[in-house]
Amino acid sequence: MKRGTMAGDVGILVVHGVGSPGPDFARKLIENLERRMRRSGVDPDSFVWRSAWWADLLTERQNGMWDRMQLGSLRWDRMRHFVVNAVGDAAAYHNTGRHHETIYRDIHEMIRENLASLRKELGSDKKPLAVIAHSLGAHIVSNYIWDAQHKCSGYPGSNFKNWTSFECMDSLALLITAGGQIPLFTLAYPAEEINSIEFPPSSLDKSLKSAAKWLNFYDPDDILAYPLKSLSRSYDEAVTEDLAINVGGIMQSWNPTSHSGYFDDNDFIAPVARALADLLRWSI
Repeated sequence: MKRGTMAGDVGILVVHGVGSPGPDFARKLIENLERRMRRSGVDPDSFVWRSAWWADLLTERQNGMWDRMQLGSLRWDRMRHFVVNAVGDAAAYHNTGRHHETIYRDIHEMIRENLASLRKELGSDKKPLAVIAHSLGAHIVSNYIWDAQHKCSGYPGSNFKNWTSFECMDSLALLITAGGQIPLFTLAYPAEEINSIEFPPSSLDKSLKSAAKWLNFYDPDDILAYPLKSLSRSYDEAVTEDLAINVGGIMQSWNPTSHSGYFDDNDFIAPVARALADLLRWSI
């Protein structure tokens, strides 16, 4: 999704999580944030948006498995379909092996392409970047940044020498994670080896470092969402704040289906809009 016709002041990348959202998954989020910022006197045209839609890379495989195994004949159809999508997305992305490498590379390459498009419209590697990542998207973004910061040889097919600093997220000044499962992917490591990405990046402009924030949102009723600061000393230093919020409508807010309610809920929209407005003030 593209907003604005002239170079903006801040680039924003939105990354979705588990499930099978459509390519316009971020539309309502962007509309809600722009409406909120406009009310507080912030010009939405100062931001340039991109939506990283990776679900199509896995949907066909998940639907094929669902049909082959006739899972729709089992009970709790809708909940089971959600679990298949949630676990299937994570397994396909995180497992090792040749096919995993292809999925991992393709998802990360799609994120890089969106960042390259953002950088082109912003016109500079130095413009601040904000990332809003939901659910598994938080883990994907964390891995992407880790690989870029460590020039990880485990990222098959990568050639970081050809990446711009913006594509490496060197100007990342605001990281918003919501309903994320990052702690679950650290279970294979001893506590002393659980290391966060470097945030803020050492390459970030000094004028933005003092304003940089990593805000992690979670609903206590969301069984796929976890706080981060207590995960390790490294995460405690990198994450600015864990924020427990209540998201979802009357049928969602009190149960696990709240996982899909972040992008529509004012408890999430309001603080994110404030954080974006604060970043804009520092960047001008």
